Amino acid sequence: AGKAASPYRCLLDENMFFRDAANMNGHVVSLWHDFGRVTHTNHEKLSQHSDADIWVWVNENKVDAIITQDVRMVQKLHDLSFIALYDAHQSIQRCFDEDGVFDTRHFPVIVQIAPVTHNPQMLLDRLKEHSASVVEFMDNPDSVILRLTPDGVNPVLSYKAIAMNAWKTVKEEGKKDYDDLRQKLKVHTHPSPLPS
Repeated sequence: AGKAASPYRCLLDENMFFRDAANMNGHVVSLWHDFGRVTHTNHEKLSQHSDADIWVWVNENKVDAIITQDVRMVQKLHDLSFIALYDAHQSIQRCFDEDGVFDTRHFPVIVQIAPVTHNPQMLLDRLKEHSASVVEFMDNPDSVILRLTPDGVNPVLSYKAIAMNAWKTVKEEGKKDYDDLRQKLKVHTHPSPLPS
């Protein structure tokens, strides 16, 4: 497969290439050069596990990023991004309480891809197109979530915003961001009629 150019370890979520299982190994290996050591939940026997279980596995196995098409941030126990936000908030608060330093480079990043596509080539192309931005973000992350959309690559809720707010505010901001994204994608995927 060749040597990975990036030093990172990434896990592809179950929703990545799930309709193209026959070619999944090829898709995973083709991302090694851009993203480092890439594996898939299927390869790690994590399919059908809860997002909470996957988050624990990622932390125990020192994975740097989870790449997913799941952008929901609504339910605490069921949405990966929500779990990551909550864990980041709790970790930052613990560090402040202990006068410690929160090193963002040792905290897993969620890379969200929106809108969802079931076309494996389109998914690969989108990841490769933005690979330099994703790796640069992982070199010095300022958020626990990075989102790839047709409009570009953007962090969601900075660590500073997470640190400076109570969990209730962080949760509300995460939900608002998700609702805003849903509206944008509706507009993006279903354009309105031409203006009169």
